[in-house]
Amino acid sequence: PNHNMYRLTRTVREGSRLATIVPIEKLQSSIHLFPSFGPVVPHNWSPSNVLDKSRVFFANPFSNRYMYITLYLYLPFVP
Repeated sequence: PNHNMYRLTRTVREGSRLATIVPIEKLQSSIHLFPSFGPVVPHNWSPSNVLDKSRVFFANPFSNRYMYITLYLYLPFVP
């Protein structure tokens, strides 16, 4: 509620991750994700494993102006 960033979580069912393959022609831009780790970053997290270790991420709308415009002008914010 303080930073208005969208929260993203991974879906796991019966121990397996659920995923969808998105065709490359459907991609519009990359996105900058912040992992949610609490007050202290776990020592076993590294750039190569953080996507597997963290279950919650926040989309950074401030990484570029196009992402900011997309998230705040075209998508409704749901707290």
